[in-house]
Amino acid sequence: MKRVVALLLAAGSLIAGTAFAAEESWIARLLRVTGLTASPARMRGSANDDVSGDLWLVDVDGTHARALTSGGRFRSPVFSPDGASLFVLRNDVLLKIPVGGGQPSQVVVVPGATKIIGFQRDNADELLMLLDNAAAPIGVVSLSRKASRPLAFDGTVDGADDMLAQIRGETRTYGRVRLLVRNQSRRASARIIEWTEVYVQHDEGAPHQVSSGNGSQCRQPALSSDGASVAYIQQLPAGSGAR
Repeated sequence: MKRVVALLLAAGSLIAGTAFAAEESWIARLLRVTGLTASPARMRGSANDDVSGDLWLVDVDGTHARALTSGGRFRSPVFSPDGASLFVLRNDVLLKIPVGGGQPSQVVVVPGATKIIGFQRDNADELLMLLDNAAAPIGVVSLSRKASRPLAFDGTVDGADDMLAQIRGETRTYGRVRLLVRNQSRRASARIIEWTEVYVQHDEGAPHQVSSGNGSQCRQPALSSDGASVAYIQQLPAGSGAR
């Protein structure tokens, strides 16, 4: 009899735990995503959902930059927790690319996907996504099941606007390392060329440039889990054969 009661109590605890997980808010999930902060500043960085190009990888000191893709139209890179792969979007398709190089492989189609938010620190199977859906702007992709679903969303909770502004922006904070995007410009003949570059800042030190766009937009940076590499998207300027 005691064994039966113990089994029932264990089952009840499991059900209660499952129910609690199911009721966890979207903002609680976001607070466990590496790179996001618990107290985001409003409009941190600019929205950049329309920027796409090729995926680049560079050491955190700005050396050994190399392109991992060609053909363009990639956006929103995020490292896997083990650092062996990068996940990117191409249109509404989630792709996986080995950090060491190789062809992208399709994971799943995510209708309405605009940006990869990232992995939660305690869950290497699920990726949070930003969706083009005002009623349910946050989605979750299970890599093992190759399936996606929207999360229940309540935009009235405290901090919701700031959190959404942060994930739509480009600045990310990983402990003592901060990634940011800065505007650049130069005069060429009778016109001004403007573009963006990716910078890395350690603690309160001066940010240093790690991308080398030199006229090409460099955006959407992400830091590897070991802090050694930065991934970003480089877009060719208009009129230069951009894809």
